[in-house]
Amino acid sequence: MHIKSLLSIGNEKESFRKLAEFLKNPLKFFKENKDTEERLLDFMTLMVRLSATISILVDLILAQKPPIVLVIAFSITILLAKIIAQIGLFISSHILNFFVSIIAEKDNLLAAKRIIAYSSSVSLIYPIPIIGFSALFLTIIIHTIGISKQYKLPYFKSFLITALPLIIVGIFAYFLRGIEGLKLFFYQD
Repeated sequence: MHIKSLLSIGNEKESFRKLAEFLKNPLKFFKENKDTEERLLDFMTLMVRLSATISILVDLILAQKPPIVLVIAFSITILLAKIIAQIGLFISSHILNFFVSIIAEKDNLLAAKRIIAYSSSVSLIYPIPIIGFSALFLTIIIHTIGISKQYKLPYFKSFLITALPLIIVGIFAYFLRGIEGLKLFFYQD
C-alpha cells in the first residue's frame, strides 16, 4: 500500500450515504448489506475522522486539555485515520469471527468486518458528555443485530457472541486488578 493511498480521503459521499442508511434502519441494513472490504475501510476511516473531529470540538468546548495538544493529536489522527481504521477493522473482525466460529460454527470474515465497520458509527457519541456512556450498550445492541443478520443466527446466540468477549475481558481485568491489589498489600514499605 502506498503512502498516497493511506492518506487519501476515500469516498466520503458514499460513506455518508451508507451512514444515513444504516442509522435509518440497522436491521434492514445488516440484512441486505454486501459491502466489499474497500468500502468498509472507507466507511471506518470516515468514522475515525468524524470521531476525532467531534472529540476535539468537545474537548475545546470543555477546555480539558491545552489547545495545541488537541490540534496535534487531531492532526495525527486525521493523517493516520486509514491506518487506524485498517488495524481496528483487522483485529476486531478477527476476534468477532473467532467467537462466532466457536459458538455458532460459522466462518465469514467479511460479515464480521461489516459488523465492526458499521458498529464503529457508535464512536461518534463516545466523546459527548452525558450520552457517551450509553455507547457501550448501543454497541452491544448493534453487534447483536449485525451478527444475527449477517451470520443468520438467532438473537440470543448473537447476544452471547457479543457478550462473551466482554465477559472475558472483564474477568481478566478483575484478576489483574486483584493481583495488583495483593502486591500492594504484601509489599508495602
